[in-house]
Amino acid sequence: MNATFFKIFSRCIICLASLIGLITIIGNQGLIKLLNINSEFSHLQQQNHEIETQIFDLRNKIYAIKNDQITLERIAREELGLARKNERLYTFK
Repeated sequence: MNATFFKIFSRCIICLASLIGLITIIGNQGLIKLLNINSEFSHLQQQNHEIETQIFDLRNKIYAIKNDQITLERIAREELGLARKNERLYTFK
């Protein structure tokens, strides 16, 4: 009887351990969810890096516009289409 009890008990323990393992992997806060969160985190870090680079470039551009007359004039010509006095501006399409 002890051998039968031991077999049943060991099978129950194995089933319980398997169930706990399955819940851990598939469950609401399981391993699959963790992997998805890590993937999303990596993607967000990449986006953050790109945005920080854009911010750095824009700050440099602002500084150059405020402190460099040549840069200010170039941007006024290229982006706003402005011209100096006694200067004609031709646009081609």
